[in-house]
Amino acid sequence: MCGETRVVPAALTVVSCVKCGRKMAATDVQPTLPPPRARLAGVTLLSQLVAACVFGLALWCFLRHAGPRGPIVGIMVASAVGVFAGGAAHRGSLFALACCAVIDVAIGVTAIYPLPAARPYAAMLFAKVPHANLVMPLGGVVALVAALACLLVVPDVRRFARWFDRTARRRN
Repeated sequence: MCGETRVVPAALTVVSCVKCGRKMAATDVQPTLPPPRARLAGVTLLSQLVAACVFGLALWCFLRHAGPRGPIVGIMVASAVGVFAGGAAHRGSLFALACCAVIDVAIGVTAIYPLPAARPYAAMLFAKVPHANLVMPLGGVVALVAALACLLVVPDVRRFARWFDRTARRRN
């Protein structure tokens, strides 16, 4: 080695000498592994499944029933936001995780105890579901568990977001 040096971006792990062209390893760059996200993945998957089930029911209701479709479209939009927010939360967005929790609470409360304005739409969504009197409260409990789990994985989201920011800064 000829001893020549140069400044390189932190993301490079292998560089070559500017004078002789030999390959040199960058020793100051230590790649770090992402923090474990198994709990976060499970929670966001559960939240996405709850929202996807509500979206499917709302879509079925939209296609099968005539009448006012505005609230049904609103349910579809909110549940689609829940599915996409779960994906963003899995990638480290705390705001998206909060959206998941809020949507899961809304689904859970509406399924367990629908407010008078929401009762006709909840009944319409579960009209053709077998054992709707059992399935609806059970789905509400699952949604509330998903909302509680979203609150429990906030430290995991913050840890992953910090790791991602450090890694992204190192690449630039």
